[in-house]
Amino acid sequence: MTVAIVGAGASAEGWGKTKFDLSIGVNDCYKYGYHPDQLVLINFERKFTPPRLKVILATRPSKLWTHTSTWTKHFNNSEVIKLAPFNGYVRSKDLIYSSKTSPMVAISLAYKQGATEIVLFGVDMVTHAAYRSGTKQGDYEIKQYLRLFDELWRKGVRVWRGANGTAFDTKLRLYERVNERRTSDEVSTKAV
Repeated sequence: MTVAIVGAGASAEGWGKTKFDLSIGVNDCYKYGYHPDQLVLINFERKFTPPRLKVILATRPSKLWTHTSTWTKHFNNSEVIKLAPFNGYVRSKDLIYSSKTSPMVAISLAYKQGATEIVLFGVDMVTHAAYRSGTKQGDYEIKQYLRLFDELWRKGVRVWRGANGTAFDTKLRLYERVNERRTSDEVSTKAV
């Protein structure tokens, strides 16, 4: 199963043009015009500016994952989850790992739901106010993600970046679009 993880960074632009088995977005990822299948909200409502909160509340996921029951009044089919701090190892599919940024939770949920491939969109760590490459907090968070990616690869889950313009450009390979591959496979099959 191929899962798109959709953050709020600029590399999420156009993510919905490619078909995935499942998409898990975070926060106000709907600002790019596509509703994710599932949404992760880890921050409390008061942490979002009114424009960001408006986008979040306009999002229509089939499932909401959150660590607090305050979001459940806004979304049907919500589930309050317990988070486990990521310590560098993936010990169980049943644990939902967290660090300082929401996409880590979304990636953990993808793994828990059976992802064999995870494609990151908008998980840039380039312009984030606190967690961007070149800052102490950002560099620490990037190292956490790289440890998680290594652990998932050891478990047979491939992690890709969906677009350029991220702190992971030199660390993760660019995803080969499934739809393009299927289209060429179908053409070659029909020609035989």
